[in-house]
Amino acid sequence: MKPRLLGIFATLVIVIAVTAWLQNTAEPPRQQAPALTTKHTVDFYMESYDATVMNDEGKPSHRIISPKLVHYSDDDTSELDSPYMTIYREQGNPWQITSKRGWVAAKNEHILLSGDVVLNRKKSPVNEAMVMKTERLRIRPDDEYAETDTKVTMDAEKQHTVAHGMRAYMAKGQIQLLDKVRTRYEK
Repeated sequence: MKPRLLGIFATLVIVIAVTAWLQNTAEPPRQQAPALTTKHTVDFYMESYDATVMNDEGKPSHRIISPKLVHYSDDDTSELDSPYMTIYREQGNPWQITSKRGWVAAKNEHILLSGDVVLNRKKSPVNEAMVMKTERLRIRPDDEYAETDTKVTMDAEKQHTVAHGMRAYMAKGQIQLLDKVRTRYEK
């Protein structure tokens, strides 16, 4: 055999051997993760949504009105456009709450409001008028409790308060401001 052909043949054998070795030692190709089969699926929506929830005594506990409600079947949650919420109290005027968006957890245990949230309570013989504003608010309607960890402004008669974070026990009419509280009193 000619030396030139022998060199080509030897090179070809070496290339084949190296290729076989690399195939045996190389990591097998990874399988792609299977696509998620659960989708956040809308099962119904309503326009002009209006629901009143009653307490154990058969009295209104809270009411939610929204131009549109979208319900998701996979986690039993709902989204609301421009919700208007009323939380009734045994004594005094109810709290009226508005926002740009709302999210309702399964079984209405929690409601999250976001975007220009305004809480308003009119004056009555047992409470003064009050307006509070924040960007996000978490509500537990059955407990008549609301909280935020964002900036909140509170305006009452002759008083303007700014704070960071708030807890509101609406049935009792108690409001706890959490941090960086500044109040200005007017005569």
